[in-house]
Amino acid sequence: MIYAAPMFALGAITLAAARFPDFAVVIFIAGSVLAVVSGFYFHRQARCTHEVLCETRKELNKRAAS
Repeated sequence: MIYAAPMFALGAITLAAARFPDFAVVIFIAGSVLAVVSGFYFHRQARCTHEVLCETRKELNKRAAS
């Protein structure tokens, strides 16, 4: 999703700008912000998930060693 969401936003920008050429600048700005924010959001979520998995693995290894 880190890569898919920004690519979707870029495609949506292209289609929306083609459909509504009068608002192309506003669509480009809003879509660009959406692409960047969604990329950062999914990156953060992936990092949090990775941290939880690492903590779980450490806890399981600790329990197995006991």
